[in-house]
Amino acid sequence: MAIAGSMTIRIYSSEIREVYHDLGYWIINQTYWYPDDKYTEETAREAFLNRDK
Repeated sequence: MAIAGSMTIRIYSSEIREVYHDLGYWIINQTYWYPDDKYTEETAREAFLNRDK
């Protein structure tokens, strides 16, 4: 059996389920950390949503 082309499967959700601030970082979905000296909560959310672009 031959497979034509390739498939990309996203194994993580691009949905923001939680955002919290701790230790000088904005933490999104317990996985993505954005330093608060570079990002506000809004810009961290934007960066998370646009990370694949």
